[in-house]
Amino acid sequence: MSVEEPESFNVEFCLDCTYKHLTAVQDHVEDGVALSQTPEEREFLAGILQQIRDARKKVLDKLRETPKSEEARECPTCKKGNPEMEKLPSGFEKEQIKPAKYFDPSSYRTLCPECPGQRCSECPPELQDTATRVIIGCKKGKFEGGKCQIGTEAHVVFHGPKG
Repeated sequence: MSVEEPESFNVEFCLDCTYKHLTAVQDHVEDGVALSQTPEEREFLAGILQQIRDARKKVLDKLRETPKSEEARECPTCKKGNPEMEKLPSGFEKEQIKPAKYFDPSSYRTLCPECPGQRCSECPPELQDTATRVIIGCKKGKFEGGKCQIGTEAHVVFHGPKG
């Protein structure tokens, strides 16, 4: 069974982006397995989880055998980088914690400490325009296999508007 790509679908991802997104999906499916209501559901999700793990391994193997090049810099998704002030609703204040040159560029993540699970995607509607965002990353040379080996650190805090 093949999935047809819609004509309007033009999102581009490099191998680093693909690995990062597969890691996020794996985390969600692992939660699904752990929180399954029935043995059948758990078994079904465990099967999908194994496929995702296999896919991540294939992408990681490909990343390891592919020399680092300018290709990643050409990826439109990587080029977007961190959220900028103009992409946030008005009223946010930027607090620089550590400079971008300190971090591995593919290690950035955005947290919303005020939202469920600290995930901006899970912010309730009343918090979406006001929740503080924290951009975290991993020190250069310490981000291996899609994971930070020493713990992430804050890069920038976008403090939400005071209501």
